[in-house]
Amino acid sequence: IPGYEITMRDVLSKMILHIDLKYEDLLISPAKSASVDSLRAQKILDYIHANTDHQITIAELSSEINVSPREIIRCFQKTLHTSPIQYSLKYRVVQSSAMLQHTDAHNIAETARCFGFDSPSYYTKLFQRYFLCSPREYIKAHQE
Repeated sequence: IPGYEITMRDVLSKMILHIDLKYEDLLISPAKSASVDSLRAQKILDYIHANTDHQITIAELSSEINVSPREIIRCFQKTLHTSPIQYSLKYRVVQSSAMLQHTDAHNIAETARCFGFDSPSYYTKLFQRYFLCSPREYIKAHQE
């Protein structure tokens, strides 16, 4: 039959279009996948930013976002190129620096506790990693 291939291609294209339109919400295209990852990462960021008073766990994020722990790590890593836990640590240390600017050196342990660090020495270690100086040096530099 002449034109058989063209007719079949047309029929198959219409079938695929129909399936795509009917089951659009079930089919995840790469563009939709990226936006799903971005939306999930934004929800994770919002939760981290709202909860700077304690160390957030992957299980806590999973429960809050209603996504598996593995998926939490995957989409956050894909979107922000770091783990949610590392991001949370850095975010809490950076946020604590604003509090340190308005305090004296004797309140470093209190600042650490306010941002969910049980150990002032661990807080100091992280602070030095991100700011390249100790909290005391930071306070001194910002009081002058």
